[in-house]
Amino acid sequence: MEKIINYITANYSEPITRESLAKEFNLSKVYISKIFSDNFKMNLRTYLGQVRTRKAAELLRTTNFTVTAISSLTGFESEHTFNRVFKQNFGKTPGAYRKSPSD
Repeated sequence: MEKIINYITANYSEPITRESLAKEFNLSKVYISKIFSDNFKMNLRTYLGQVRTRKAAELLRTTNFTVTAISSLTGFESEHTFNRVFKQNFGKTPGAYRKSPSD
């Protein structure tokens, strides 16, 4: 499990799927799903979204990169998906997060 988490943390900006993790670690897709369900009570997509949006939040606070650039840098396929997932995790859009006072 630790190797998979470290891999995701190091490669979050790349496309990561159950299939790619299964191939990388020589495991079945079903087993990858079970690992996330058992350990995190969420699926891989949700976990990966959390990792990516945490990094995006850091970039929003520490850089002047555009939201579009941050979306791309953190591995989201589209800015629309980035905005949706970011709002799910932080309760506000990336633009609103950037403008809000630091917590």
